[in-house]
Amino acid sequence: MNISQYLPKILFVGGKGGVGKSTTSSAIAVALSSGQNAKKVLLVSTDPAHNLGDIFDVDLTNSVSKINENLSVVEIDSSLEAKAYVDHVAQNMRGFVGAASYARIDDYFAKVADSSSTLEAALFERLTTILTKEANEYDHIIIDTAPTGHTLRLFFMPKELKDWSKTLLSMQERGGISEKVLGHLDGGDKNRFSDPDGFIRGQLIEKLDERYTRYSAFSNLVKDPRKCGIILVLNASKLAIAETQRAIQSLDKKGLKPYAIVLNKVLPDNSTDDFLTSRITQEAEYVAQSDKAFNHYRYVKMPLFKQDIISQESLELFGKGILENINN
Repeated sequence: MNISQYLPKILFVGGKGGVGKSTTSSAIAVALSSGQNAKKVLLVSTDPAHNLGDIFDVDLTNSVSKINENLSVVEIDSSLEAKAYVDHVAQNMRGFVGAASYARIDDYFAKVADSSSTLEAALFERLTTILTKEANEYDHIIIDTAPTGHTLRLFFMPKELKDWSKTLLSMQERGGISEKVLGHLDGGDKNRFSDPDGFIRGQLIEKLDERYTRYSAFSNLVKDPRKCGIILVLNASKLAIAETQRAIQSLDKKGLKPYAIVLNKVLPDNSTDDFLTSRITQEAEYVAQSDKAFNHYRYVKMPLFKQDIISQESLELFGKGILENINN
């Protein structure tokens, strides 16, 4: 059976911290990129606490690395992305101010680069670029996200940034942004005339227009269930079930729903050990709650493996178990 036949091209894997998101996303990527019907897969980590390098036992960087012929991996470094982004913006801004203000601009953007909002926006910039400009190079793209709140931000951010870009674009087209943003800098009231042919302003308008178009494309992409899906991973515990339910409610407000739910690390049905028997009995209550809450979605229950899932064979086995159950 071709396990990728009905699978969306892009899959986001999210959920509470510690439930096995990185293992699940890595296993799905390995399963899709292996075997007779192997696909070209890109596995992306947006989690600042990257785990993919440890899983594959390789040193990963902010650039795409090939694990094998069909599988490539990248761990997005938001700090590097933010620095490159603000350096570029600062360079563009120099066209609107006098040389006396250069140091002030550089100092301002150096501080901006370290802010949490800039790091988040820079990560989103890189991710949207991958999904809207580089996606044609792959059959599937799997995104290993940070814990639930971060995952939801990825889906809610497009509208905010799209509206912001549209506002800036409108201001640029009216020719007023330099006075509004930079008028307080030395010579700011004069420097609009340092671009008499509108070359610099034209470049900025072009950049804003490209960004608005990219954000719009990303927003449309995540709303298309044929192209994009969200897999939520949880364990059989009170906190994980509650967090997954809240995530589904938040997605529903945006007109989105999970592609699948994976209940991970389920204990065996019985044991001769008293301690494990007690844990199994307690977990059974949460498994029943999870079944009731999520079984009307594509719902997969994966057992707790005896060993860590880190070898190629165990990752492929785990990934195929998820995908075959999702397709059934």
